[in-house]
Amino acid sequence: MPPNQNPYDFLNAPAPKKGFGATTQKGRIIQVAIGAAVLLVIAIIVVSIISSAGSSTQKTLLEAYAAQADILELTKDADQNLRDSRLDSKNKMIALTVTTQNDETQKLLIAYGSGKDSSKAAKTYQDSTYQAQLKKALENNVYDSTYENVLADKLGFYRGKLNNAYGAISDTAQKTQLSDFYQQLELLAPSTATKQ
Repeated sequence: MPPNQNPYDFLNAPAPKKGFGATTQKGRIIQVAIGAAVLLVIAIIVVSIISSAGSSTQKTLLEAYAAQADILELTKDADQNLRDSRLDSKNKMIALTVTTQNDETQKLLIAYGSGKDSSKAAKTYQDSTYQAQLKKALENNVYDSTYENVLADKLGFYRGKLNNAYGAISDTAQKTQLSDFYQQLELLAPSTATKQ
């Protein structure tokens, strides 16, 4: 130890500055690894947020697609069993309109990543409980009136699913398309109390 040096001078000496930068190669590698891990976590979070938004839209479109499929099955059954010619004509118009809408909805589903097997995915959202009711109505000779009630319920349900899909979609052209679907239904089967 040099002669005039106080052994406690290190207490008064300024502390060495430690920065964020690593001074050794091992430290730099650790910093790069931590940075990469943080970026990876952020990327995963962003991708999951984006995909969950898309899957929500896809789900609402699948529900509308399933409601369309229910109406198509209902109109197909009614096509063979209706006796009232006015109701039969209305049934055919609804079937034609919803078939076209169903094809267009499938294109929307493909655009949102559902693929061409939308029918299989939509099966889980379909409701065929009305079939037993119609079978019983056919046996009791009250098919036409029962069909009208079931159709009104199915169309109301479908309108609700169209509204949900309209709210889930942000693309203006697709919103217009769904709005047109709704208006077409209103022309064929008005939802107001002034039904005939």
